Amino acid sequence: MKRTISEESILKATGQQWDEWFHLMDAAQCTEMSHKEMAQWLETEHGVSMWWCQAITVQYERERGLRKVNEKIGGFEVSVSKTVQMPIEELYERVHGWFLALPDIEIRVANPNKNMRITWPDTTNVVVHVWDKGPAKSQVVVMHEKLSTQELVEPTRAYWKAQIPLMVDFEA
Repeated sequence: MKRTISEESILKATGQQWDEWFHLMDAAQCTEMSHKEMAQWLETEHGVSMWWCQAITVQYERERGLRKVNEKIGGFEVSVSKTVQMPIEELYERVHGWFLALPDIEIRVANPNKNMRITWPDTTNVVVHVWDKGPAKSQVVVMHEKLSTQELVEPTRAYWKAQIPLMVDFEA
């Protein structure tokens, strides 16, 4: 299984390599614990920072067959982003306008020039962030959460990759 964090990085940050952590976790019967219990165990028993507790726990769950790639507690999640040459205010206005023009969605939260939380027609969640990346440069990130199956991940990713350019070009 591919590890997204190198052996070198985890060793430097935690003093242990991946397989050393997994051996310790197996010995502690972590496969019988919840995600939260595993992370807490790493923190209390080994003094690992919470960020590294999460990284180690997620990788352990994946390698022990307890979690799939893109799987979160509430389902599967996809994230797609694009950086564009436009001020954040203009990008937010276009993205917000694009979502407003869609039928059957509910924008639950809209924080101008920051983010939106949206209920999609299938009751999944879409979270949109816009980030200022410098003078006349910004980024939009779309996260689609609570997908019911892993099979929905790639079609959903493809959908958002196709939609982001339409959002960026949208003019009300």
